[in-house]
Amino acid sequence: MDKGELMRTILSANTPKYSKADNSAINLNVRFEELDDFVPFSAQANDSEPHGRELFARATAGEFGPVEAYVEPAPTAGQIRKEAYVADTSRAEWIDQLKTATPEQIETFVRNKVNADGVTDLASAKACLKRIETGMVTVMKLLALLVKE
Repeated sequence: MDKGELMRTILSANTPKYSKADNSAINLNVRFEELDDFVPFSAQANDSEPHGRELFARATAGEFGPVEAYVEPAPTAGQIRKEAYVADTSRAEWIDQLKTATPEQIETFVRNKVNADGVTDLASAKACLKRIETGMVTVMKLLALLVKE
């Protein structure tokens, strides 16, 4: 143990749950000899404290029960508002570009979309063509609306 490292004695732990999508951290409730009650603790394989590394190893080995899978937290209201703003802004910019787009530019956009989708087999090509067809109908409807403005 390096100087400055604090080593706690682990008496027990429970409720292990991955706290990162890459499963590099586990949250547990831990009872240490040096403390009166269970305390929440986040352990990692490369934890800065030796008891953290030990807890991670023991938890992944199943000693404290199965480690519950990571669950992506629900987005906050602020995140939802931000994503909606970005989507609205992008859509408005896209519509502005459509107003002045030539048929060749629209065709280039569609071809680039096909290439970005990584079409490599017949099933993917059919699915991509269906999306393009739907997209082109949408583009034509938007253009019709824009002409009316």
